[in-house]
Amino acid sequence: MSIIVTPTQALLSKLLIRKWTEMAAAAISCRNRFIVALSGGKSPIPFYRALSKLTKGSLWTKTHVFLVDERYVSLDHPESNFRMLKKNLIDPLNIPTRNIHPIPTGAADIRKVAWQYERDIKSFFRLHNNEPPVFDLILLGLGQDGHIASLFPGTRALEEKRKWVATVTEDHVKPPRITLTLPVLTRARTIIIYAPGKQKADILKQALEDQNKKSLPVHHIKAGRAQLYFWVDQGAANLL
Repeated sequence: MSIIVTPTQALLSKLLIRKWTEMAAAAISCRNRFIVALSGGKSPIPFYRALSKLTKGSLWTKTHVFLVDERYVSLDHPESNFRMLKKNLIDPLNIPTRNIHPIPTGAADIRKVAWQYERDIKSFFRLHNNEPPVFDLILLGLGQDGHIASLFPGTRALEEKRKWVATVTEDHVKPPRITLTLPVLTRARTIIIYAPGKQKADILKQALEDQNKKSLPVHHIKAGRAQLYFWVDQGAANLL
């Protein structure tokens, strides 16, 4: 596990873009594609906007973008993670449509949405067994309650061991969510938890100092084989 701390969020984005470029080049050189799963929310928007200026065509034609999680709303809804990514990253770069893999929230049954997304992932990775896929990079946020993706404290999805995609329908999660599960997240080659801002200081301290207790969802992410990074600015690191 590594912790990257910069004085400002702008510098954090700049260095993360450099890291992104290095990982993409290595993946494309080795496997001819770079496969990422990205989180929504507000925190990563400045990073996505900065990344959208990285207009290296050959990089983006071989980059495939999946979503870590999604709210059970239409893809053009103001709360949709896909809508946010489309506005701030996908459209500015004109990433090929075939390289974009949204969670298909249009189904009337949220369980069907989860089933369809898992089937889409299995088809893309050409998997014929129950071994979860291996993403090159999964970018996660860090919620104030320690949640990652849409794996909130006290939800059944956090305990899922078999399914790759789960629904989150507990009463305290509104609107309901669809999320990748720990079996998928922990198999990624690299996980970056991107958590800038002074409002993240307290939960970041808990995430880093109490990680062996697994009292928070974020603590479970260290159980996998991924190379794990926390990328934060000085505001978030103030209590460390």
